[in-house]
Amino acid sequence: MTLEIYRLKKLMHEMDKDELSEMLSGFRCSRNKDSEHFLKKIALKHEARDISRTYLVMDPADGKIKGYITLALKCLGLQDDEFDRSVADSMNLRDGIAQAYLIGQLARSDDAVPGLGKEMLRHALETFFKGKEMFGCRTVRLDCKDELIRYYGSCGFRHIRKIMKRTSTRWSFSYDAILCTAREGAAGPSPCSVTAVHELRSQDTIRNINRLRLTAVWTRI
Repeated sequence: MTLEIYRLKKLMHEMDKDELSEMLSGFRCSRNKDSEHFLKKIALKHEARDISRTYLVMDPADGKIKGYITLALKCLGLQDDEFDRSVADSMNLRDGIAQAYLIGQLARSDDAVPGLGKEMLRHALETFFKGKEMFGCRTVRLDCKDELIRYYGSCGFRHIRKIMKRTSTRWSFSYDAILCTAREGAAGPSPCSVTAVHELRSQDTIRNINRLRLTAVWTRI
């Protein structure tokens, strides 16, 4: 199977607005309705306001969206004494603030092939690595649901803290340069938020993520 990655921003300039909205409305992600809602109702607004950038993974054979990732920037507010000094230094933590890239959304459709999530994660880290080389910032943050903590652990994330706050639980994960946060679904008894940060040291770390067996995945720029 050959899948292609399209920049939503580029499609906004190339497609009729109603046609593009109809294409986005066809995305189905039963496992994460929040991500489905974001793509259908919010992604275009964020693109227009330069809040984030969304990349669509599509099957050129039928034009259907098989998955998508949304990338942005978002600083992390942390306490210096929450971490080992080496961890804080790796995140460039200063005055309780760490600059960070954000994987705001990462979702695959109900009919997507297994492993697409890891391939999209690899694409996100490669994109951020290019940003690091151009203008710095070595930390990547992402949010996920409780049940996905083990999944991101298989991608190299490591738990480093847990904070209880009112009805929410906050977790942080770190692997070399990764700090992660997980969130329990809205239907759960107590909403949980987890944040992760990853230090982008080299592309070797990125390439070590298990590769998806696709004929090709490439970007339309």
